[in-house]
Amino acid sequence: MPIQLTTPIQTGAIDPNGPYEQVKIIIFSLNTVVPNIEILCQYGNTVESVWVPGVRVGDVADQAFRIEGDDYDVMTAVKSVAADEVYYDETKELLYQWLLDNDHYIGTIV
Repeated sequence: MPIQLTTPIQTGAIDPNGPYEQVKIIIFSLNTVVPNIEILCQYGNTVESVWVPGVRVGDVADQAFRIEGDDYDVMTAVKSVAADEVYYDETKELLYQWLLDNDHYIGTIV
């Protein structure tokens, strides 16, 4: 469930797998003591259903974000309305949507 970037990241000759057309959350952690969610995002591409991470190109690298305060409260209060929904899938979608809503990336969830 990566984000399809509206404008791909050009890599030139540095990475033959470029340009990077997607961003994927590769790690997220939930801290319930100091309420926050930390997410680590990586540029790359999905090739034949397999994630191919990009290499660090210039200023382009993995990026970390912290969700806290009201955004954290809203995310952790959301409940599934359908009995067959998987909470993990719903959480992933919320995290990706947060990245888009807060203008960290411009694109669509695929």
